[in-house]
Amino acid sequence: MLALMILIGRNHLVEHTQQFPAARTALAMWQAVAQKSSWQNQADTQATFPAVKFLTPKLASFHPIGIDCVITTQIAFNTGILIVLAVTKLESQQTQES
Repeated sequence: MLALMILIGRNHLVEHTQQFPAARTALAMWQAVAQKSSWQNQADTQATFPAVKFLTPKLASFHPIGIDCVITTQIAFNTGILIVLAVTKLESQQTQES
């Protein structure tokens, strides 16, 4: 049996939901799914979250559906540790074009 992911850095999720309460449900769902996963590699991660983008072999950006934010993480596949490095609000498309 594969071990479930160990999530470190929950405080970033909490801080983001305090600042943006509308994101609470989507971030809680992302956290629940991530913690019940047992990713061994990038393919496992992409099977769970198809929109995940790997910036390096272990640095990943998740874009939860329904909210304008990105969760930046580091994943240690060999130990099953998922570290949330930051949760940031994405700027609107209109702001990005300005």
